[in-house]
Amino acid sequence: MASRYSTLVLVSQLQSELERVLNEAAGTRELAEPGWHAPDAPPPVDILETKENLVITMEVPGLEATDLVIEINGYELALRGSRRPTGVQDTAVRFHCMERSRGTFERLLRIDDTVDPRDATAKLAQGVLTLELPKLTHERRGSFQVRVQTED
Repeated sequence: MASRYSTLVLVSQLQSELERVLNEAAGTRELAEPGWHAPDAPPPVDILETKENLVITMEVPGLEATDLVIEINGYELALRGSRRPTGVQDTAVRFHCMERSRGTFERLLRIDDTVDPRDATAKLAQGVLTLELPKLTHERRGSFQVRVQTED
């Protein structure tokens, strides 16, 4: 039996493919070419469900915990971040290729009422953000913010 989260993953994949097709049809190369991302494109995520948790991982290389904001409001999970520009400030420098994303991004995911945002944890290690949302045994309501911890 498929869970609600497998449906969420399928919808997310469908959204990504639809964006790619529409951009390609419009002549926009940014998302049409594999490996090329728009400056504000959100990083890819994996969503998996264990017996105890909903686990979301997101690739965020080069970001620090202070660059990330995670908010849960009702049934919406918002993952926001800001990628800094490359450190090159010299106007005499000319890039031949610039594929690394920079700027702000936002990824909105729908979560259902089976997880408890109050006990959510987020860890950032080796460029991967791991968000764990424990499954809930009672009804939830409200808005919550999750702090990102680093492993030192």
